[in-house]
Amino acid sequence: MSPEYRRHHGGHPKTENCERFLSPPQSWTLVRPESQELLAICLKRLKGLNKVRLTEAHFIWTEPHSKRLRVSLTIQKEVLTSTILEQIFEIEYLVQHTQCPDCAKLAAKNTWKALVQVRQKVSHKRTFLYLEQLIVKHGAQKDTISVKEARDGLDFFYSQRSHAIKMVEFLAGVVPVRSKGSEQLLSTDTHSGTANYKFTYSVEIVPICKDDLVCIPPKQARQLSNISPLTLCTRVGNSFQLLDPTTLQTCEIPAQVYWRAPFSSLATVMDLVEFTVLDIEPSGTVRGKWVSADVQVAMSGAFKSSGAHGDQDMIMDYENSTLSTQIFHTRTHLGAILQPAQKDTISVKEARDGLDFFYSQRSHAIKMVEFLAGVVPVRSKGSEQLLSTDTHSGTANYKFTYSVEIVPICKDDLVCIPPKQARQLSNISPLTICTRVGNSFQLLDPTTLQTCEIPAQVYWRAPFSSLATVLDLVEFTVLDVEPSGTVRGKWVSADVQVAMSGAFKSSGAHGDQDIIMDYENSTISTQIFHTRTHLGAILQPGDTAMGYHLSNANFNSDDFSSLPSSRIPDIILVKKSYPNRRKKNKTRNWKLRSIAKEAGEEGETGSGRGVVGRMGGRDQKKVEEDYELFLQELEEDPELHGARKKGGQYGMDVDEVDKGQNAATNGDEENVEEEADFPDVKLEELLEDFDGM
Repeated sequence: MSPEYRRHHGGHPKTENCERFLSPPQSWTLVRPESQELLAICLKRLKGLNKVRLTEAHFIWTEPHSKRLRVSLTIQKEVLTSTILEQIFEIEYLVQHTQCPDCAKLAAKNTWKALVQVRQKVSHKRTFLYLEQLIVKHGAQKDTISVKEARDGLDFFYSQRSHAIKMVEFLAGVVPVRSKGSEQLLSTDTHSGTANYKFTYSVEIVPICKDDLVCIPPKQARQLSNISPLTLCTRVGNSFQLLDPTTLQTCEIPAQVYWRAPFSSLATVMDLVEFTVLDIEPSGTVRGKWVSADVQVAMSGAFKSSGAHGDQDMIMDYENSTLSTQIFHTRTHLGAILQPAQKDTISVKEARDGLDFFYSQRSHAIKMVEFLAGVVPVRSKGSEQLLSTDTHSGTANYKFTYSVEIVPICKDDLVCIPPKQARQLSNISPLTICTRVGNSFQLLDPTTLQTCEIPAQVYWRAPFSSLATVLDLVEFTVLDVEPSGTVRGKWVSADVQVAMSGAFKSSGAHGDQDIIMDYENSTISTQIFHTRTHLGAILQPGDTAMGYHLSNANFNSDDFSSLPSSRIPDIILVKKSYPNRRKKNKTRNWKLRSIAKEAGEEGETGSGRGVVGRMGGRDQKKVEEDYELFLQELEEDPELHGARKKGGQYGMDVDEVDKGQNAATNGDEENVEEEADFPDVKLEELLEDFDGM
């Protein structure tokens, strides 16, 4: 055997950048380590291999970072007649790093031949992050020699024009684009008639992304199947899809159609606001994965306390806005996946001073806490109880309890703000009434119409309580009304003269003893009071109003006692009442829905009084009185039941009433004239939630 087969030490060229090996004589090939292709390249570098018979060849393992390649060869050769000699050799190659022609061009400046400029005129880079994953998935980057970030996009550099054209065609297949090309002459050879060019391709992506809000120009909307102009972008491919969320109508817009008359988005995902779903009712329309549904939502940004660290950005400037407490009604295409807050409740139990809600998952309880914080002013804290632990897997089983305390101030309550806090709250008068309760509560000075909004986090820093509640209201008859000219929103300031309703009834009349309210033999019953009220827009002489009789009250409050007597009016009127309507005992043709789950009605909402009053051991008469008072307030306040068209807080259902029974009930009181301006619940408001009873 020739000694040159014993061991071979030779340099094996390999590029350091593109990981390609030299395949003699001048070809550079991209091969994997210890592959058949690399073995063939190694064998080609052996001289005299054609003089023997090669029976086996394989790599001997080396470290992945090693610069040496070891190959084992088994060869045979006939040395004598019918005598064959077989021998095994080990060949070792030394890998030498060098540069292939393409790498040499890349190392030099301005050696690229073609450039693809990809641009999208939007304020974010989400499209290019998505595009990068598509390029890697399809291997479209293999011919790219470099990528640079530019304003509004990326630049891809190529050594050949055909590679750039291939990238442009790939982009046109995955995103909606338009492109144009240009060329620059670098040099020319007049003898051979050849020229050297650089090519640039400009690719612009449609500036509309997934989940963008788009307003299609009316003329184009009519051409696109007469779709509603206000749509959402639900998908982006080589074309993009727009959806009308109210009707579920869709339209597909190819790139060439869009660029004939381009338009932009109204809003992007950066403008999205977080909402909590309060109620959902599918409308029955289904198209593909979309299901149309009517939903009620409230802003989630209002649920978070501005005093909590890190939550300032989440409040979204709604803290001092009436929008934070408003409940919205809309139609959506997400009816198949949205669920309201109470859907996750497995049971509700009445407890002392409140209710207990039970959940199977911690996340459901947190969702309910956030929901409560969005509709009433609360403070909350959580605790956990360890039930069991597994030392082998390191897991533990907990029960979580969240305590939510609601502010003890209700609508129409009389409130005396501590003087120091009153000065901090725009220097409002300490003696106020509560006019609205949402995730914050509003206090009103009825004499000046000055209001202040107190968020829950501000209240809990220095809490205070009510002086009097609606149970302490006294009925008055309005004798005279004179508007003073001051108007603020729906409130109109007016000077009024009132007297107690019992003062004008004969003490000898039968059945009127309860109406006189123990003032029959008192000088107060015949006294006429003068006061200023905020109800000047709705009160007329002869009307009846409910108010607080301060001159005849005794409050156990240091803040109230510190007020000068000149700042304490005799009467504070709170709201207008309708006594004639109440005398008729007219049966309501509506009722409220409840989240209580009755026995035998698992998963359904109860249709009775509600969850309150079901716990034994309580004064049932007091519970019934509270519920009737709530229904009267709901019925007499147009803002409460009228808000149903805007997505109100109360679910009402139509309840069929026996007309004969109703007529018999009211037969003895037909001579009583009902108030003309009584804000009755309209049938169309009830039918919005009619559920086939």
